[in-house]
Amino acid sequence: MKIKLNIINALPIMLPERMILTRLGYNHHLTGLTPRQKDKIMQDMHEAFALCRPRGVWARMAITDNDGETLRLQDGTEFRSRALCSLMSASANIWIAATTVGHELLDAIAAVLAQSDGKAALIYDAVGGEVADAAMDYLQKYVNKNLSRSGEKLSAKRFSPGYSDLNLEAQRDIFRILELEKFGLELNERMLILPEKSVTALAGIEINI
Repeated sequence: MKIKLNIINALPIMLPERMILTRLGYNHHLTGLTPRQKDKIMQDMHEAFALCRPRGVWARMAITDNDGETLRLQDGTEFRSRALCSLMSASANIWIAATTVGHELLDAIAAVLAQSDGKAALIYDAVGGEVADAAMDYLQKYVNKNLSRSGEKLSAKRFSPGYSDLNLEAQRDIFRILELEKFGLELNERMLILPEKSVTALAGIEINI
């Protein structure tokens, strides 16, 4: 069964500076650092952000059965998770999505590590993680805006494989449904999507009352 895929090849993400600094353990004003240290951190952040290529893909599928234990989709896919079934209790359809920052940033992290610049690698890594999350946040808002035209909305929470009782094996189904190999991504033996700074998510599509 062919599912319609929706792709945005260039998500307009702003540098999530505050979140990156928090992830690195600094407060917003970088207190306790010298001006030179502050400048280096900000320079590394902007260099890493320039290497990010945030992209997103999503699909909508009908939920054919939700017995509280297993969620079954129109193509026969089954997600076994009580928590996911609970999240989807008010939904007749599911939203399946993925975002990635691309390969360039990961290549740069390997390069700075090869130069023994562990601090820069840590900053690059934090930028990649936060930009991937920001890309998914943007995608949700974008889809919600479009769904509102038909009186629908996404569930307030989103769910990812490995969270709560949804096994990481669910990543295999998401990868297949979204045809992520055509998106330049890979799935390794540990059910992790490569490049690493990639995020997958599930959300319910509900009637907007």
